[in-house]
Amino acid sequence: MKYCLENFDVSIWTAGPTEYAEKIIKNIYSEDIFKQLKCVIGRIAYTERESITYKDIKNNISFNQVAYNDWYTKKMDFLFTHKFYSKMFNKKKSILVDDSCFIITQ
Repeated sequence: MKYCLENFDVSIWTAGPTEYAEKIIKNIYSEDIFKQLKCVIGRIAYTERESITYKDIKNNISFNQVAYNDWYTKKMDFLFTHKFYSKMFNKKKSILVDDSCFIITQ
């Protein structure tokens, strides 16, 4: 992780609840590493078949994503066009690594 933080802008976006995400991240990484993350996005609400509400706990920004066939989504285009996030992310230099094959990234 130190290498990644020294060479890249690193953020975490989880479909898990924000409280759980923050607890796990802080158990895995030091406070210094947590502070270096650009954003930490977790889920605060999920309306089955409709939408997911995420919150970035580092930047206090909440936003909705549309559910896709009852699955969580992480539509990265949102990050590339959002007024705040577009200063951090762009299509040519962003990658999403996820442990779930069910996350939709369209």
